[in-house]
Amino acid sequence: MEAALKYALRFVDLRRTEREIVKYVNHALMIRYYGLQSLRNGFRRVRKGGVNWMVQPRAMSPVGTVIGMEVGDEAVWRRYITEAQAEFLQKLAQQAATDLRNGETSTYGVTREGYYVMSGARAAEISGLSCEAARKRLSRIRKKVRENKARFVPC
Repeated sequence: MEAALKYALRFVDLRRTEREIVKYVNHALMIRYYGLQSLRNGFRRVRKGGVNWMVQPRAMSPVGTVIGMEVGDEAVWRRYITEAQAEFLQKLAQQAATDLRNGETSTYGVTREGYYVMSGARAAEISGLSCEAARKRLSRIRKKVRENKARFVPC
């Protein structure tokens, strides 16, 4: 509560009337307090299209965490990507499993549904590629998987 109050008082405009100051401080205090309380409870803020969501992050399978969607059996999705892409994906998935097991999720993004997704910077760190190369390789894999996702689901 103290941190929220310090935040509100730091940005208040003292040229306003008392009523406006009290209204601003009350509003800023509540927003900041609930925001800090949500973070303390393990929630993360997701901003998409100008809208904010507070979500409780959870993990998918390691491959799902890397790709950003649950994909199912490895034998099914592996036939739609190249061997080099499969090795790259497997390396990232192994590290994602380790990170999730150890609770090291600060470098992962969160989807609107609340699932962890590996960032391009984290993929570069793991693979040893430049950030741009790792991000593009990961986006090409995601695109191929997304295009063929309908084929993954058994009829």
